[in-house]
Amino acid sequence: MEELLYPRLLLAAAGRESSRPAFIDDAGTEEHLADHVDRSLRLADAHRTRLGLAKEDRFAVLAGNSRHYVNLWHAAFLGGGVVNPLNTRLAPKELEFILRDSGSRVLYVDASFAAVAAELRPHLPELEAVVLLGEGDVAHDL
Repeated sequence: MEELLYPRLLLAAAGRESSRPAFIDDAGTEEHLADHVDRSLRLADAHRTRLGLAKEDRFAVLAGNSRHYVNLWHAAFLGGGVVNPLNTRLAPKELEFILRDSGSRVLYVDASFAAVAAELRPHLPELEAVVLLGEGDVAHDL
């Protein structure tokens, strides 16, 4: 019997149930399991090829609940790094300490935390990239 590893379970479920909804957001928009897995696999690949993250490298997430957040978790499970979820209620100094202490190389933020990321960025030269999550155009200097 094969070991029950999460990536194996996720990929098998996507193969069997590809048209089932994985997420339905507040607006009623559905994302099907096949699309979710495809997006997570592409994100894991982008972590390796574009951001240079290895399986053991950490990336942090400062965002509210969304399908983008789940994509990041699943990308990590699929070999795209180790997710470091940040508490959205912490002060910037506390977030700075956690980011530095964890060795996170990349920070993902959604639009609601873009200003916090912009405040943190000058204090964290070891942070290689800040990536804005979400859809559409958002004007923030990160």
